[in-house]
Amino acid sequence: MIKWPTFGLTKTIAVCYRLINPRNGYYWVIEGDIRSYFDKVNHEILLKSVARKMADVKVLNLIGRFLNAGVMEDQVFRRTSEGTPQGGIMSPLLANIYLHELDCWWWERYGKLTKGAKGWRRQQGQSNCIYVRYADDWIALCNGTKAQAEAIRDEIRDYLHDTLKLELSEEKTVVTQACDGFDFLGFHIRHQPARNGQKAITLVRPSEKSIARLKDKVRDMTSRKGFNDNPLFKFKALNAVLRGWMNYYRHCNASKLASWLDSWTHRRVAKWLVLRHESSYRDVLKLYLKQEGSRKNFAVKRTDGSFLFLSMMRDIHLTPYHPRKRTNLYLQETIIQSDVVEPEIPVSDNPWNGRTELSDWRNVRDEVLERDDYRCADCSSRENLDVHHIKPRRKGGQDTLDNLVTLCEKCHVTRGDYGRPRKNE
Repeated sequence: MIKWPTFGLTKTIAVCYRLINPRNGYYWVIEGDIRSYFDKVNHEILLKSVARKMADVKVLNLIGRFLNAGVMEDQVFRRTSEGTPQGGIMSPLLANIYLHELDCWWWERYGKLTKGAKGWRRQQGQSNCIYVRYADDWIALCNGTKAQAEAIRDEIRDYLHDTLKLELSEEKTVVTQACDGFDFLGFHIRHQPARNGQKAITLVRPSEKSIARLKDKVRDMTSRKGFNDNPLFKFKALNAVLRGWMNYYRHCNASKLASWLDSWTHRRVAKWLVLRHESSYRDVLKLYLKQEGSRKNFAVKRTDGSFLFLSMMRDIHLTPYHPRKRTNLYLQETIIQSDVVEPEIPVSDNPWNGRTELSDWRNVRDEVLERDDYRCADCSSRENLDVHHIKPRRKGGQDTLDNLVTLCEKCHVTRGDYGRPRKNE
């Protein structure tokens, strides 16, 4: 059994970037889609796969009980004779182990061919195949004709059906020419042939669906329903989404797109600020537009008096995908080690939108800090500031401006907060 290294998302896309070019000629792409994958995993086949590496019978029995435990849907219990429950703590791992069988099948048939064997196949008019998988998303690159790529697709379909009891989606599993472009893991990959004296190049960009999801999230976070949100929390939430999305695509051709999205995001934020303050666009610019280096940018004041600027995606440095050294990602000893931390998912399904259960208290707290000029009322210090209740909450004190005062940490303790007795008591 071969040892399979763990690949990050960056290396997965880098395979496409490296192979779709005139030198390698992998121009036909099989876009794989397994119909209802997580619902169709066969428990018997899965447990046999786990048993090849796991000898502990107790652990195997535990996994079996986990798979057969059933699920609750709308307060109705449903038995699970097949599939891995999505959201379960072991589901991603078990699903990955299950498709490892497909990895091994490809390796035995195409992956372990030597360079000479691949060259001989090309001389005989046969196609070679490079298979790339990330979780349950996979593609296969072929350097032959479209008919040969379709034949390889049928081979994969037959293996999945006969051995793993899975079914490919006929509508979504298509054979695409790389010059037409295809989407994979949120990226749009397209080969641009040489023309007008320019070299051939493979362009990797964010997909249109990913851009649309980002814009939908920003629209939701700057919508009318959140017009009372604290600007500080709103900027923190927006920055998390914008930085996460751009870091996900920091290796692809996205510089012009980043500048355009920055402009679009600033217009949305300006519209939200105008709505929140019920003021004019000019007044909002005077209030929130601050100098950041050589440019002006939207910013809000933190509790310590410093400014939190809105993140600009164009500021994130874009780097090439992969060193030019030719490597086989499926041989452990030839993998190029990298200290680059793998990016997170660009935009989660439910990112923090700047609203919290404590928003009312935090809004009042920020008003008190601003009222007191970010200074301690007792010693005028500007460090480690907090808001103190003059009449404690345990004695009926309210979160009102007349019952709150700004104190530093030392004076806060002296006045008897944190449950400590006052010195004069």
